[in-house]
Amino acid sequence: MFVGTRQSTIELGDGFVKIEDPDTVWTVDRFVHLSGLPRHAELLSAGAGKRRIMISEVALQDTQLYRRAGDPPRPARRSLVSILRAFVPVRAPVTA
Repeated sequence: MFVGTRQSTIELGDGFVKIEDPDTVWTVDRFVHLSGLPRHAELLSAGAGKRRIMISEVALQDTQLYRRAGDPPRPARRSLVSILRAFVPVRAPVTA
């Protein structure tokens, strides 16, 4: 199993949010079975200008790519620089 993957059942009507685009909710509209590949879902975006995408069920279960609509967002990852800034005092620039 991949890191960041959850095992769950995905059903028609389930909603998902891309981690990088939390403002769009994607709803499972239908399933597509492609020979030799994992099951895929066709998702429909909510709101005006409906868009469709097809994505594997494996990708939908990857918590680094998607979360279920309604689940709380994961805390943002902090960069190493931001972590170090919390511990390293900032000195005023030296002026001549």
